[in-house]
Amino acid sequence: MKSHPLLHDNKKIAILRPLNPEQAISRARELVVKNSNSEEFDKLLYEQPYTFIGIWGIENNKRAIIDNDNNVIDELQPGDSFVDYESLILLQENNNAK
Repeated sequence: MKSHPLLHDNKKIAILRPLNPEQAISRARELVVKNSNSEEFDKLLYEQPYTFIGIWGIENNKRAIIDNDNNVIDELQPGDSFVDYESLILLQENNNAK
């Protein structure tokens, strides 16, 4: 069975992995307890370095991380974050233009 991206609102989802997953998980738990809004969760991505890992996908009914050719390249790990792939690409293009 070929892998394919999982979509949210018809958009691909990028997977970002934090340098320190335990710190990301701890901060996310704090925000959940405080019933924080999405803007506060977005700030988590600025508290430490994150690395683009791939695109959220599925293969054989199992969630995975895939590349642009739909090849499975990794598994989801605790602390991984999900962001809109198109927005991530635009942000990268804007940063490269500076």
